[in-house]
Amino acid sequence: MKLFANFALSVIAAFIALLLLPGLGISQYAIAVFIALAIGLANISIKPLLLILSIIPTFTTIVLALFFFNGIIIVLSDWLIEGFTAEGTGYVILFSGVVAVANWGIHRLLWKK
Repeated sequence: MKLFANFALSVIAAFIALLLLPGLGISQYAIAVFIALAIGLANISIKPLLLILSIIPTFTTIVLALFFFNGIIIVLSDWLIEGFTAEGTGYVILFSGVVAVANWGIHRLLWKK
């Protein structure tokens, strides 16, 4: 019963989207049923594979963003702290990576369960 309810809601959602979006159209109302069926089958069969394939780019993006934010913090520290200098993007990124790995290792050793 739940599967049928989900399918019916998908048909209604597809029909509403087709009505609201001017770049899409259908020749008959029954086409919305086939659209919902095709989307449902693709979600069951293809979507899990796409989610698995998206893990690597997602992880890479998060790591790059963390390096970027750490770099900003290091540059701000350079600006705020007299006697500390960070010259060059490469050294800032390298410093960020070394500090991150060292912190991970230290925390791993100290808080090992």
